[in-house]
Amino acid sequence: MNRLRGVEFVLGGCIIGLIAGYLLFGLPNATKRSSYLGQIAPSGAKSPNKTLPQSNAEATKARQLAHALESSRHGTYMLNSEIPELNERLSALTRKSVDFVMANRDPIYADLFAQLGLDDQVSAQLRQHIEKMYKAKIDANHALQSVMFAQVDFDKKIRELLGPKYEQYAAFEAADPARREATAFMAFASTNGFPALTPEEKTVIERTVEKHKAYSSRTLSDWGGPFDAIPQPVGGKWVPAHFERELASIKQTSAALMHEIRAEIKTSSTVNALEQYYGAEIAKAQDMVAKTRDPSLQQIEMLTKTVERLKANKASPGQIARMEKLLAEVRSTQKRSGNN
Repeated sequence: MNRLRGVEFVLGGCIIGLIAGYLLFGLPNATKRSSYLGQIAPSGAKSPNKTLPQSNAEATKARQLAHALESSRHGTYMLNSEIPELNERLSALTRKSVDFVMANRDPIYADLFAQLGLDDQVSAQLRQHIEKMYKAKIDANHALQSVMFAQVDFDKKIRELLGPKYEQYAAFEAADPARREATAFMAFASTNGFPALTPEEKTVIERTVEKHKAYSSRTLSDWGGPFDAIPQPVGGKWVPAHFERELASIKQTSAALMHEIRAEIKTSSTVNALEQYYGAEIAKAQDMVAKTRDPSLQQIEMLTKTVERLKANKASPGQIARMEKLLAEVRSTQKRSGNN
């Protein structure tokens, strides 16, 4: 079995490496992408005077290739997912990798599940589940690589376009999370009746937020900028720990920020507004931690909103009564589990 797993690891790694290498070195910039598209585009995609393939699928593919080729020639960046031929090749490579790896793993798990007393049908379902997870990992890897390559190409292109002004642009991007956090704070302050910030106070807050990385979950989950953090999804049993880390981080960073703000900003209303803002963000994080530890709290919140919506929309008394009964049952179950 050890030898089998060793062969599986090496050959499986080679296939995954082939996929990664194809992405990494096959299309490193817009110029080579254009060249690549010119090589793979069928004759029908290059000239409107030539006859397109007969089937609708082939005609659609030819049009997509022609569009990708023309866009690339004019400087438009093309994601891997926008290049049909590349998608087909990646899909084929992914399928080969999955088939190869699972051909080795499947008998191992079949024996294991049999030893554990699972019947053949359940065993087959579990092994199919494992196969789908493996494919999903490869697909996720492709998607993240696509983002990374796009960032590299974007950085290269804007460096060439801006020349010495690139540093000014880079400084803008580096300060953007702090700027967004300050904007969120100002909206909070305005909504809660605090006076508007002076330009000097806004500058101090942005600088201090950036220094201490005092970012709320709102800013951390904003991926709109070209160099914002790449998404790191979390699920299953790791969710509570993830939100506990976010809670610890906002507590620590906001405390450091407030210590410095009190020394630099003398306007008590601004200091009070910041304290309330971060207090509210900490409360949100604490609420999220509680909900991930006890999923019934999320159910209660969802059902409560549903009841409110039904009443607002003047739903039938029967609908409202059924939902209120369900809400009461979930609350009762949550209360009993909390007392245990």
